[in-house]
Amino acid sequence: MKYTLEQCVEMAKQNANDYSYDDLGRQKDSDDFFEKYGFRREDTWNLDYSILIYILPRLAYLRDTCIGCPVSLGEDGTMEEWKNILDKIVTGIYKCLEADGYYKEENAESIKEAGELMLKYFGDLWD
Repeated sequence: MKYTLEQCVEMAKQNANDYSYDDLGRQKDSDDFFEKYGFRREDTWNLDYSILIYILPRLAYLRDTCIGCPVSLGEDGTMEEWKNILDKIVTGIYKCLEADGYYKEENAESIKEAGELMLKYFGDLWD
């Protein structure tokens, strides 16, 4: 594992945007919006990034605590293989957040692989 659950939680916390105050320190009207819709309007300003922040610590937790591997891996699928897949997804997301959402050349392959694996195994993200 390249990144621990604790590192992933910290990365998500560091990148969580607090848009509840404007530049002058005045509270915005997000509380009413949140009460009505269950999310902050500002989350949609960079929705892809918001989703990565949300999913990173949860995937790291799943990777560390899963007790089974998906049937989609086939009869020969192993826990080690499943945890390796989850770790690749976590690593790609972590690198993307670490780069403030920018796809740096040195991280491009890892981020691309994470996206492909996420798409392929999206229906298997449960335990």
